[in-house]
Amino acid sequence: TPTDRNGISDAGSRGEVKYDDRSYEIERIVTLVPGEAPKRDYPTSYSAYQGLSKIQYAPKQPKLAIKTNLLYAGALLTPNLSAEIAVAPKQTFEFTGSYQWWGREQSPSDVHKQLAHWMLRPEYRWWTCERFNGHYFGTHALYSRYYISGRNIPLLFDKKYSYDGHALGAGLTYGYHLPLSKNWAMEFNIGVGYAYMWFDKGNCSKCAPQGVSATKHYVGPSRPGINLI
Repeated sequence: TPTDRNGISDAGSRGEVKYDDRSYEIERIVTLVPGEAPKRDYPTSYSAYQGLSKIQYAPKQPKLAIKTNLLYAGALLTPNLSAEIAVAPKQTFEFTGSYQWWGREQSPSDVHKQLAHWMLRPEYRWWTCERFNGHYFGTHALYSRYYISGRNIPLLFDKKYSYDGHALGAGLTYGYHLPLSKNWAMEFNIGVGYAYMWFDKGNCSKCAPQGVSATKHYVGPSRPGINLI
């Protein structure tokens, strides 16, 4: 940070600008070309991540985030992982995968509570300030393959039956990203969407699909999340 922030000192023009340990938001960029008048471009962008790392002239926004949804992992006991990549100063693209590989027995039994499923979900995000900081709006799609039985999930599944099927849908997302340090952050999001579901439905006294095919149109919450990044 130059000690003279509002102009160009004689020392600065000779390349002898001094620095101190204080941090400032950069107010303008001064370009020096021999024989020409100084060119000032302002205001310049300022990143929240500037203050979370070493002071630099050019704020360094993150380009990649790796995260896991703690709410999804806790409520449905489903391991999940997301990767979010920067595509522009205010735009990112996220891809999420989740897989619960335990839970489906080969032979039906009277006690048969299963929640086996996997899901893929891509999402485009637009940030109101800068990527990986503050508020964002997004649009997402999803595909899931599942076998659910003996579980009561509101608006989706009745614990009296088993469901062996697929889901395909899309929705809108709102979220807030809170930087905690240079390498860590929390993110909170909610979404609403539509999903078309088709499945074989069975009686859960033995929880085996009995050749009854059915479909369902779902509209409601589709993207709740508390993410550790």
